[in-house]
Amino acid sequence: MYRQDCVVDLTLCISDLLIPNTGLWDSQKIRQLFIEEDVATVLTIKPMLNKEDRYCWGFTLDGHYSSQSGYKHVDTIRNQQVPGRGALPPIEKRFWNNIWKLMTSPKIRHFVWRALAGALAVAEQLRYRGIPVDSACYGTETICHTLFTCPSARDTWNAAGLPLPARGLSTNSVFLNVHHLIACTKSQHCSLRLKRSIPWVLWDIWKARNSLIFEKTRLDPATILLKAEEESKLWFELNYPDTVDTVTNQSSSSSTLLWKAPPVDFVKCNIGASWSESSQGRSWAKPNETLALGRPGASWVVRDCRGKVLMHRRRSYSYVNSRETAELWAFHWAIDSMKSLCMNNVIF
Repeated sequence: MYRQDCVVDLTLCISDLLIPNTGLWDSQKIRQLFIEEDVATVLTIKPMLNKEDRYCWGFTLDGHYSSQSGYKHVDTIRNQQVPGRGALPPIEKRFWNNIWKLMTSPKIRHFVWRALAGALAVAEQLRYRGIPVDSACYGTETICHTLFTCPSARDTWNAAGLPLPARGLSTNSVFLNVHHLIACTKSQHCSLRLKRSIPWVLWDIWKARNSLIFEKTRLDPATILLKAEEESKLWFELNYPDTVDTVTNQSSSSSTLLWKAPPVDFVKCNIGASWSESSQGRSWAKPNETLALGRPGASWVVRDCRGKVLMHRRRSYSYVNSRETAELWAFHWAIDSMKSLCMNNVIF
């Protein structure tokens, strides 16, 4: 860093700071130009006399220009020129960093960014751009309404067990609601299943909205939640094969087991099952007595002795009356799949 009490010639080259014909730094010039902390650093650098002087970009660590650093530098200059506009507050910086660090697929991280940037094609956004459309929802179809306060979205979040803020989810701020979701992904009071599936719940609420508009297919909240939990579980199994998490019925109870590789010439099939009780699924067991039904899902993934994923599948079933039944169905389906695929030496 240059000294603030000196006039600096910005056209100086490295050769101007060397003692002629010696290849040594001119320590007097160095001390006149740079602060004391940087003087010691400069003097320890050995000049390379066999190379021509060249320009370096001062806004990257390696001195090479990149479009990202160029845009960032221009944005910084613009912020400095606008009165009252400065850098982002620390809380907002952390928020955007957390968005890009969400443990989910890149397309879902990009989807969350688009929701925050107002780049989802909901009715309000389309009308703002001069495109008249009919909303599929009874309320004004904003991004916030679609993802959080629409009856279908609200029931899905309730079914997932999402703890609500003291005043409930915001009806007009996507930023506040996503900030709350990110806080829940780190909360000790939320179950592991919920913390992992939150990004997929958001994504599948949006996909359910699109299914209603383009395919005239309405998905109930239990189905949306089940699909989100299945997709999140499968993603973690594929991307973090070192651990297999067993999430129990209790919202805050979970245990982590270390995945053990099968012997050479064997494969291991890990099986997952989910069961979500549905308010729409009821059957009559005896007179004046009802039996709660749930929508089950199952998945399996096969890995070799090196942990490499060989294949995987997932599916859902008709309503069944207990989690144990769902797990038995999943186990039976996995065994039948291994037999159909002619997989030998399988460890479950």
